[in-house]
Amino acid sequence: NCPTEYSTVVNSNIKAKWESEKNVQNQVVISEPPCIDEDEKIITRICIDGIWQPPTAPKCARINNNKMCPDNFQSIDDYCVFITKSQMWPAYDIYDYLQQAPKKSYSNDLSEDKHFWLPVKRVVNYGPFEYTDIGTNYGSLFDMNASDYKEYFSADCLLYNAETTKIQPENCTNLHHFVRHFDTNFSFYNCPENCQPAGLTEYKCYCKIYNKMCKNLAAISNFYDKNKLLGMTKGEICRIKDTTPNMLSLKGYHPYLNGSTWQYGKFKPDCSICETKPQEDAVEMLLSFEEKKSTLFLLVYSPEGIKHDKDKYSIYCFTNSAKDHLKTKIDIDDVYKYADKDENNKTPSYSLNVYKVELKEYMGEYWCEAFSSRMSIIKSNKIVAYSRKKGNEYSLRIIINNVCKFYSCKMDKFYDRILDDDLKNIFKRYDSVIRVMEIFKFDIFNDVLDILLHVSTRKNLDVTAEYYNCFSILQFFNNTKNIQIVYFKSSELCLPEKIKINNTELSWPLTKIGVAAVSEELCLMEDGTPATRVCRGDFLYGAKWSDIIGNCVENASVSNVTNSLREIAKGTMALQSFESVWNNISRDTELTVLDIYYIVNILKIFRQADESRSYAVNFLNKLMITNQRTLQHSQDVLNLTDTTLELTDYILSNSSFGSKSVFLVQTQNLIVHVTNPFESNISGLLLYGENNSSLSHLSPFNFKRNDNFENIERRNLQLAVYVPEKILEQILNETENNVSDVNIITTIFYNDSLFLDDKRQSASYVISVTIPGYGSYLESPISVIFKSNESREEMCGFWDNGKRSNLKKGEWSVLGSNYVGRFDENNLHLCSFIHLTHFALLVMSDKKNMVDENDEIVSLNNEDYNELLLEIVKIIPCFITVFYARPAVGFWNISDSNKFFSITNDFIFYL
Repeated sequence: NCPTEYSTVVNSNIKAKWESEKNVQNQVVISEPPCIDEDEKIITRICIDGIWQPPTAPKCARINNNKMCPDNFQSIDDYCVFITKSQMWPAYDIYDYLQQAPKKSYSNDLSEDKHFWLPVKRVVNYGPFEYTDIGTNYGSLFDMNASDYKEYFSADCLLYNAETTKIQPENCTNLHHFVRHFDTNFSFYNCPENCQPAGLTEYKCYCKIYNKMCKNLAAISNFYDKNKLLGMTKGEICRIKDTTPNMLSLKGYHPYLNGSTWQYGKFKPDCSICETKPQEDAVEMLLSFEEKKSTLFLLVYSPEGIKHDKDKYSIYCFTNSAKDHLKTKIDIDDVYKYADKDENNKTPSYSLNVYKVELKEYMGEYWCEAFSSRMSIIKSNKIVAYSRKKGNEYSLRIIINNVCKFYSCKMDKFYDRILDDDLKNIFKRYDSVIRVMEIFKFDIFNDVLDILLHVSTRKNLDVTAEYYNCFSILQFFNNTKNIQIVYFKSSELCLPEKIKINNTELSWPLTKIGVAAVSEELCLMEDGTPATRVCRGDFLYGAKWSDIIGNCVENASVSNVTNSLREIAKGTMALQSFESVWNNISRDTELTVLDIYYIVNILKIFRQADESRSYAVNFLNKLMITNQRTLQHSQDVLNLTDTTLELTDYILSNSSFGSKSVFLVQTQNLIVHVTNPFESNISGLLLYGENNSSLSHLSPFNFKRNDNFENIERRNLQLAVYVPEKILEQILNETENNVSDVNIITTIFYNDSLFLDDKRQSASYVISVTIPGYGSYLESPISVIFKSNESREEMCGFWDNGKRSNLKKGEWSVLGSNYVGRFDENNLHLCSFIHLTHFALLVMSDKKNMVDENDEIVSLNNEDYNELLLEIVKIIPCFITVFYARPAVGFWNISDSNKFFSITNDFIFYL
């Protein structure tokens, strides 16, 4: 071993000790305490045959006593602790979510100032204080034990006095210390399997591998690295990077970690320790509400990109639906976690975790947040949900003067105390509940409160009559006592109203938020399309009609067909009257935007009738040969193509087909196939025929349960799809084996003319697979084979119809879709999907945008996308669309078990 030596430290009396181990050849040594040079790099020496290299003990620019924590942090009780300079709350850097309440035991040692920010803030305007640090407390309420409302609402941050332990509100722009406090094993990112994070201040991972070398070996740059890498060896000899080439390197020696020692040698290593990048998965979080079952699911795609906290993902969900709080943290329960390995012991190409979100009794908004592996906040969509809904929902904004003079402003049940009893009595007859949803302003000095309330009635009355009864009483109540009514609106609907334009009175129907409507009277623009109004607003603040979009031309006229459709759509004529009109439409009549609008409304009115499914299928078939510009305009202005797809799904999903037969409609542009897989033993569909054939010329064959794609005939195959047994088992578990009414409905479209997207287009047929009442998530991916001769780069996708994000219209998305690759032949492509919706094989589109510059495009809200959802139970479908052009006559009952099959998702193959 080498003799013990000491290095001096600049401007310090401290010395760094150099000491090697006995009987260790070519040892790399770090001084005690570690010596740092002027470039802030750790200094090392090598003990070779009892002689130090370099021979002279170096001078240290400084030393670092911290062996387990980053620079500037102190190691205290297995934690790294650092007190910042005085700063505003928050500091807006990566450490912001590691703030902790200071402990007196170490605050005295690390700071002379005893005032510290707490990791707590008022996030909602005039709401409660919430924890903001990562961990189980994130988003939970912090109980300040305040009794004085003036003090409680005086500021939005909290200050802690370490000497007196007193907590008080403090203006967030003032300057105070933060305490950063975390476990020494904490990291800001996730690493691949069998790898470990390099450390808090390093954005990299260390991986131990066997039987091969890696291009980027791990290097030791500080004492923490040395301890980390030595811990990974677990007694084995592992190769690492040579960061300081020396005379040993020239002789063919390499650096190794050998047990507890860092040394050079010519060993045959057991392993190598490599450096790699952390995981950077693009996480998507999607809330999906099943209204029929009153169940809210959170679907997390690529969950491995979310930060772990004590072996759990850092996911937190919230709602404003609780009665006594502006924001409430709610529980989530694990429902399903994707398998790390599939049935063939292979790593799957998808990842999905599913959670069931706790629902409160009343209607409200729900959203979830998570920390990414880089400590940024990931947010889900915001969705309206409820555990039960009996009546109607209203938004009421009021201003209360002398609020604390007339009412008790004690902090105990504060939000309930400020509500006037007379105000509550107005809605008492409707068995209502009034909740505080938002406080716009609380002027404490002038005692004025500007507040938003929601009124939830529970008698299931007509919304228009109920609204105007309440409104008239509120008008009488307005400006009496100390309350001023700012507005009273439905939270979901724009109510019917009449307005005059150019001496013409126009009547506008009951319309859901986010939906455009046409007046009951004819009001056409010069191009023959109807003038419209959009129901604006949102659930929280209420609905409001927009101005009329377009001007009525005088003496506008429409065809006899359009007039007949208009009368039937008013509900004044029976569905049978539609038959004669439809006979004209199905032959040579070219549909207009107004025709499409009226037909959609007719199908809504009569959607429960037995005849509705034949009309719906015929209508889809007709739309697919309608002028593309007309379709584009109807979708952009009135969302009609998306609405038609939703409406057809609803009608088919609520139809009775029996349990043992297979039903089929086959037209030129459309195939609809329905089967119960548990009764018919059919779980898929195969289509054979010549390339570019219309759907009426293809031959469909059943795909039996427990079969797979390896056994099918490839020649002339155009499309193949089946539902895996694992999904059918999932349905069995959910239904407790009551599967008599479980149907797989498969719809195939000849082309993508109803799926209007300027960016992508289908390279194959489009397929829709629906299992009514099931399919918020899939425990196994559904696979689809598409045939396409496209030479452009392919991708698999689904039709996102605007419910998941703020879309002006539906569009193709690739979320939850995977292009597996070619299937044996070059023109057969395999896609897999892990959720239910419309799917296809996609390529970039060469379509031209057909929207006029002067057209107003309807912007849709997440949860309020479709007028149809007023009464329709949510159905989660998967579509693959294929188009044919021959009118459908009706549904055929197929008893031959070799003929047809249907499936549970909507899939498409895109070009």
